[in-house]
Amino acid sequence: MHIVIGAGGMLGREVVRCLRERGIPMWTPTIEELDITDPQCARAPEFAKASVVINCSAYTDVAGA
Repeated sequence: MHIVIGAGGMLGREVVRCLRERGIPMWTPTIEELDITDPQCARAPEFAKASVVINCSAYTDVAGA
């Protein structure tokens, strides 16, 4: 299983589309399910099952950056 973080964004949607075309199983967590700003997120049980983690998340507040 693959995990695609940030699957709702522009890059993430394209990655998900490519994986689906190839029939690759994946988990596409929302920020409520997996918040990468929380150090405990890496302990999610799904990580133990993942063969690949693809991080497509982004910080989009340009002015805040």
